[in-house]
Amino acid sequence: MKRTTTLWCALIAAGLIAQATGAAEANTIKAAVVTAGHGYDKAAFDAMFASFADIDSVMLHQQDDSEIFEDISAWPYDVIVLYNMTQRISEKRQQNLLALLDRGVGLVALHHAVAAFNDWPEFADIIGCRYFLNEKEVAGVRHPKSGYQHDVEFVVRVADAAHPVTRGVADFTIVDETYNGAVFDPSAHVLLTTDHPKSDRIVGLAKHYRNARVCYLQPGHGPDIFASPNYRRLVAQAIRWAAGVTAEDDEGVIPLTDLSAFREPLGDWKIAGDAVLDPNDPKRLSGMPGVGVALNGDTGRTRHLISRAEHGDVEAAIEFMVPQASNSGVYFQGRYEIQILDSWGVETPQHSDCGGIYQRWREDPGIPDAERGFDGHPPRVNASRPPGEWQRFEVVFRAPRFDANGNKIANAAFVRVVHNGVVIHENQELSGPTRAALFKDEQPLGPIMFQGDHGPVAFRNLRIRPLAAHP
Repeated sequence: MKRTTTLWCALIAAGLIAQATGAAEANTIKAAVVTAGHGYDKAAFDAMFASFADIDSVMLHQQDDSEIFEDISAWPYDVIVLYNMTQRISEKRQQNLLALLDRGVGLVALHHAVAAFNDWPEFADIIGCRYFLNEKEVAGVRHPKSGYQHDVEFVVRVADAAHPVTRGVADFTIVDETYNGAVFDPSAHVLLTTDHPKSDRIVGLAKHYRNARVCYLQPGHGPDIFASPNYRRLVAQAIRWAAGVTAEDDEGVIPLTDLSAFREPLGDWKIAGDAVLDPNDPKRLSGMPGVGVALNGDTGRTRHLISRAEHGDVEAAIEFMVPQASNSGVYFQGRYEIQILDSWGVETPQHSDCGGIYQRWREDPGIPDAERGFDGHPPRVNASRPPGEWQRFEVVFRAPRFDANGNKIANAAFVRVVHNGVVIHENQELSGPTRAALFKDEQPLGPIMFQGDHGPVAFRNLRIRPLAAHP
């Protein structure tokens, strides 16, 4: 009987892994980030792309202007991000780029990429904006050389707050380089504008070209802009949209524009645009203006955040940040905890370290404290990042099973837990709720609970996607 149950559970796990693996592959984005032809702060630029936990950004500095398009026979990227200002692109490479667009490979152009390939007229048609490095006649109209202005403080206004690229971004002020005298595709969808006299009105647009989604974002001179929560959000969402992966298509996304997805009372939880280490106290987090991040107040000790929705079998993606020495956790069905902790540098992780499945706890009187904890499961390896950096869990969870009379016939299990890209648990059964669970019983359904009373923590990019339960 035990062998049969084990085999049955293994088959269930295999089915859930297959579902989740297909979904994860469908939502994994590989971006080719093309640079060359213009100076930039590489460290700040690279750090921005490194902060996009769900985007594999491959930094490709071009030695020959456009060699990335020389051979596309084994093209591995979902999106092209252009941050180059190079000019040479052969006819073969032009045709290869167009062939990629025909395949549906997305394109995001940032800042000075608008001035790349200036002698290839179709490039301006692709990105929806034509910047003139020199005076030029186009379709019988003479255009003067376009201009630019460094270190301009201006307000970026969101023209369409409902678009996937701009969702969750409010108007914000930046200091950056502006452009003027460019000509824009009148059919492009305007995303961002400004009314500053030293800038063109349009500073962000989206369009389709052939079979590709294309987005152009004018800001991006750097280096301060690369640390802006709003700009980072725009770039990340532009890449996701160009790849065809957007929040509106993504079943199970918990929007963090407000806290309406969670049960009241909410305590001190608040919405922010980003979280950073407090410069005056590395054991605290500070919230930045905007939306998209849930932060457990100014003190980091408040109520738990509990979802209104309840789940059974799920695939989850959860990004989190903790400062030094802080502690939190994510409880599936409000009962089974994956630990969140500042475990940076720990060589031999325990169940209480980040990524560990927290132990259960005996409440019976008369038991020595040393014997109360049991069934804790440490992660295979410590995959933790330093405090103050965003981290990511990807989890496949199997709910407990019950017969027609309500008797449990199979344990809950973490079928797979991935921490920052490293598998740390597989097919780990749970004999019951872990310590400090919201409920002591077990049920087919339950909410997600984010622990809020053990120290400062921030969450973003929450996705809890139901998986079909196997009988």
